[in-house]
Amino acid sequence: MDISFGLRLRKAFASFSVVAILATLSVVPVASAFDDVSDQWFAENVMDLADQGIIDGSATNFRPGDNMNRVEAAKLVVKMAGVEDADLANPETPTFKDVPKTLWDGMGYKYVETAAQLGFVAGFEGMFRPADNVKRGEFAKMITLAAELDQEAAADAELPFTDEVPEWAEPFVKTAYFWSVVNGYEDETFKVGNYILRGEAAAMIARGQDPQERSEEEEGTGTGTGTGTGTGTGTGTGTGTGTGSEPVTGGAVTVALSNTPVGNTLPLGAKSAGVLQFSLSAATATTVDSIKFTRSGVGAVADFASVAVYEGANRLKSGKTISSDTNTVEFSALALKVEPGTPRVLTLKVDVAASGTATANDRHTFSIVSAADVGSNGTIGGLPVVGSEFSIGAVSVGTVTLATVSAISGPMLGAKNVECGNFKLTAGANDIELNQISLTHGGTISRSNLANFTLVQPGY
Repeated sequence: MDISFGLRLRKAFASFSVVAILATLSVVPVASAFDDVSDQWFAENVMDLADQGIIDGSATNFRPGDNMNRVEAAKLVVKMAGVEDADLANPETPTFKDVPKTLWDGMGYKYVETAAQLGFVAGFEGMFRPADNVKRGEFAKMITLAAELDQEAAADAELPFTDEVPEWAEPFVKTAYFWSVVNGYEDETFKVGNYILRGEAAAMIARGQDPQERSEEEEGTGTGTGTGTGTGTGTGTGTGTGTGSEPVTGGAVTVALSNTPVGNTLPLGAKSAGVLQFSLSAATATTVDSIKFTRSGVGAVADFASVAVYEGANRLKSGKTISSDTNTVEFSALALKVEPGTPRVLTLKVDVAASGTATANDRHTFSIVSAADVGSNGTIGGLPVVGSEFSIGAVSVGTVTLATVSAISGPMLGAKNVECGNFKLTAGANDIELNQISLTHGGTISRSNLANFTLVQPGY
């Protein structure tokens, strides 16, 4: 979890304390523990699983758009089934020829062996194929077995999908659908043979922990729109309810400049300098999945070490470099839901390269050129949007030194205004303006037990 603050810092040092209320029951909005998970349809599911320890919440990125291999899937379903690490199977003789006892320092071996013993997974002529990616039908089977979903109750249910579901997969897909664990795609297909993405898998695991029988109004010959944690496809004569993973067709999205930063000179080595700010607005709930930015001007892409998209203090994706061939940089798998009357304001920020790489007096402008540069389930209007021109300075950015002030004693659960961290910032030769400080939550306490973070500077 990142907690962000902004402040100005003079050449002298400034000391700060971070205080919080530790609550036993309160649940408060918090930033994601992962740089690449923010407000996507599966974000809440991912964070819930991180809280439970089913997925590793200490990692920087979750990689929700990546495929999931068979070992990762085995770990998820074993964790979902509530098997503690101390109780994992660890037979002397491996069940599968291609799963050595050293896999993942021994833990991968134990997850696979446990999943096999519990019947969640099976091999192929003595092989497990641990590096193979898991398909949607295969994962539906794993979830059905690990969650102990009632297959008998779902036996007479009808699948709404227009594509073929193989005989071996049908009972598992049918059961997962009946219990609202899966929904399918907007085009009324399930795509059994598609590789499952990590974000999709997290959502299925979370739904499998609390299966809900699909309501009768969702079943029938017509089609309806699924709504819930995500958006998806239900069936029936009216509106379906569920927690689908695929967005429905959206409306028109308008892109417009929104207090975009005024052009100025960027010092060498500057971090997270805003160069383009814009809003996304829509009259109908719509999802924006990708945005491509174009750099123009008399300058080189080497002037920038990294480019990233932010919403407020939250970085939506890890930083990327600008293509030297196309002068563009694209961010995908954003899954930004734009609600009516609630614009999403995003900022493109750059890290300027250091002296010796960036060239002084180079000039740059960033823009979104056309509707083809915004991936969405709706139509796109308002483009192009063009930011101000920025130049590269000849002077390097100033330095800030961070140091701990004193050790912190362990707070008690339920205590208020508890100091949970302190630090001292010291500027170098020049005054420094810090626009953001991100503090990362570590340890084993659940984020839901931490609330109301405040940055305090003694004497102010």
